[in-house]
Amino acid sequence: MKRIGAFLGLLAVGWVAAWLIPGLILGQPTILLSRHGPREWKDGYLIALYCWLLFSTSFSWRRWGPQPGSATLALRPGWVRLFTAGLLLGIGMIVGSRLILTLFGRWTPPPDPQLLAALVAAPLMAIAEEVVFRGYLFQVAREEWGKPAAYLGVNLFFAVLHLFRPGTTEWKLAFGVSLVLAGIFLSLLVERTGSLWMAIGVHTTWVFIQIVDPPGRLDSSWFWGLSGDPLSGILGWILLALTCGPFLGPARARQPSPEGP
Repeated sequence: MKRIGAFLGLLAVGWVAAWLIPGLILGQPTILLSRHGPREWKDGYLIALYCWLLFSTSFSWRRWGPQPGSATLALRPGWVRLFTAGLLLGIGMIVGSRLILTLFGRWTPPPDPQLLAALVAAPLMAIAEEVVFRGYLFQVAREEWGKPAAYLGVNLFFAVLHLFRPGTTEWKLAFGVSLVLAGIFLSLLVERTGSLWMAIGVHTTWVFIQIVDPPGRLDSSWFWGLSGDPLSGILGWILLALTCGPFLGPARARQPSPEGP
């Protein structure tokens, strides 16, 4: 527990500094945590935050890291294949979801997709989040708490951190369920492959679609998605649960890997 506590403390210091320092410069300490913050400053805050995530995880992995053989970001043979397989799996999930929504007249392509921003941001955000959650936290929690508690605890934490944004209580509940299921699915991929790369591929497609097709374009409902977000409804939960199924088998035998993410 000491390793996890030290790591979370390090993350918290960087997170607070990333929004508080620019907020003090702007004269409103918490402005970047609100929806009214200046866009360019918010972009800078996110860049600083994700850089800190990578730095602090790398530092913690070398100082308090999991045992050798845990899944890492190492560029071992096969990482391109795993990353590509993750991309294809994620694309398949998104296409399946959009096809169902289209068949029922719930979705049309976005009029002005932010493709360039998505292509740059999606892989960087996916790498940072997977290194933190399914990399360091999941690997250490599995050693200290056991596998079931690691699956539940780490992915609940993953969900809670993504809910610090404006929204109704109902939407946060629905989105939170999807995030827990998504985190469990990504953890299963890491367990099965012994690598973070397939999970990063899937995560990249999810971030990509959130940028090019942001929530709010659907009629809000519990089945299709609250607040117009396809991930925040019963259909999204069903698709995530079905996708987890084929990966519930035994994990692949692990090979020792170099220290660090």
